[in-house]
Amino acid sequence: MAADELHLLTGAYAIDALDPEERSAFEVHLVACDDCTTEVAELHATAAKLGIAVSDIAPTALREQVVRQASAIRQLPPTIALRSTSRRSATRNIVMLAVAATVLSVALGGLGSFAWSQHIANRNLSAEAARVSAVLTAPDAATANIAVATGGRATIVVSRQLDTAAFVGSGLTQTPKGRVYELWFIDAAGTPRPAGVFQPTASGSTTVRLTGDMGSASVIAVTVEASGGSLKPSTTPVAVLHIPTV
Repeated sequence: MAADELHLLTGAYAIDALDPEERSAFEVHLVACDDCTTEVAELHATAAKLGIAVSDIAPTALREQVVRQASAIRQLPPTIALRSTSRRSATRNIVMLAVAATVLSVALGGLGSFAWSQHIANRNLSAEAARVSAVLTAPDAATANIAVATGGRATIVVSRQLDTAAFVGSGLTQTPKGRVYELWFIDAAGTPRPAGVFQPTASGSTTVRLTGDMGSASVIAVTVEASGGSLKPSTTPVAVLHIPTV
């Protein structure tokens, strides 16, 4: 996917409408793009506000009014070209329309907050995905990257304010059967602390939040371990990234 196309995915990313491959590619791009980082944060806030708007069950009278007006209002033709609108305004409009469509469906069905939560679940917008996004868009987010010994690149995004970090991998080699990548927080004394395991997608990409607090860790390392992970590294790290100071 071309870099220019990635800039257009902010709205779809904010409402979790990307497939796994697109999401991974966009999150790699998000690490280095300040404009998209700002835009995603704004769109998440917009989506959250619209979500709150459907926390109550819509009155029957509202349903009847919406249906009556929808049948009477003629759709306007697309007379304004996308090129004449700024990219940020266009993507914000897209996400607002997408979430507004959800609000409308809830109003018509009278399903309230339960329907909204089901909608979120169906789109796999989990709390964990929101935490990853929070790290990537944190005001104090700092990054470091390095080539992985087994192939591909590893990038870490850390936030001291949130006391956590996210790992973004691209072009990673698939692990042998029965093996996984494991992340580690390592402090200045060299003591490792397990921080989660992951498997990359078919294209070798992944974006995960490290488990546990960053604390006094000064290094994040990646090893290949048996499925389920280890309590201590049993292999030489394939990547060692020093946590940047801000």
